[in-house]
Amino acid sequence: MGKKKKFSISKFIGLLLILVGLSTIGVVLYMNYKGTSENKAKISDFEQQLDNPTDEQKDEDYIVGDTIGILTIDKIDLKVAVTEGAELEDIKSTVGHFENTAMPGEIGNCSIAGHRSYTYSEHFNRLDEVEIDDEVKIQTLKGTFTYKINDIFIVDPEDVYVLDPTDNATITLITCTPKNTGKQRLILKGDLVQ
Repeated sequence: MGKKKKFSISKFIGLLLILVGLSTIGVVLYMNYKGTSENKAKISDFEQQLDNPTDEQKDEDYIVGDTIGILTIDKIDLKVAVTEGAELEDIKSTVGHFENTAMPGEIGNCSIAGHRSYTYSEHFNRLDEVEIDDEVKIQTLKGTFTYKINDIFIVDPEDVYVLDPTDNATITLITCTPKNTGKQRLILKGDLVQ
C-alpha cells in the first residue's frame, strides 16, 4: 500500500492564496471589460444621435451621466465618450466633463477628467505621450471642436485653480500621475483652433 498524503495547513493556505489571486485578477478583468463595453455603447448611441440630430438635442441641458460628445486624440489612438460629471462613479467607463465648466467649443475652460487605471478605464493611460501642438478633438451635437495643446504640467490634487474660467475657448485634460495613484495630477491645456 502507498503512503497516504497528509493534508497540511501550508498547502491549504497556498491554494487559498492562489484562489484569492485568481479571483482578484478575474474581478479586474471583468471591470475593465464592462467599462470598455459601456464606453463603446455610449459612443455608438451618440454617433446615432449625430446621424439624426434634432433641434431639441442641440439645445439640451445635460445632466450627470449624459453623453455630451466623443473625445479623440489621434496621437494616442484614443476615442472615448465624454459624459457630464467627473466624479469617480461618472468616469468608470468614460471620461467626464466637470459640471460648471465651459462646454466644448464655448468660451471658457472646458475641463475633462479621466482615469489611468487598469481597474476602471484606461482612457487616459497614455495621456503623458501627448505633446505640445498635438490636437484634441471633441465631436458634439453642435459640431466638432479641435484644440491644440500648449501647456503640460503636474499639480497636487488640491490645486483646483486649473478649473478656473478663461477668457477664450480652452480645454483642460486632467488625470492622475503616476499611473494608478492619486498622488498628483497631470494637466494638459490647449486652445480652440479657429
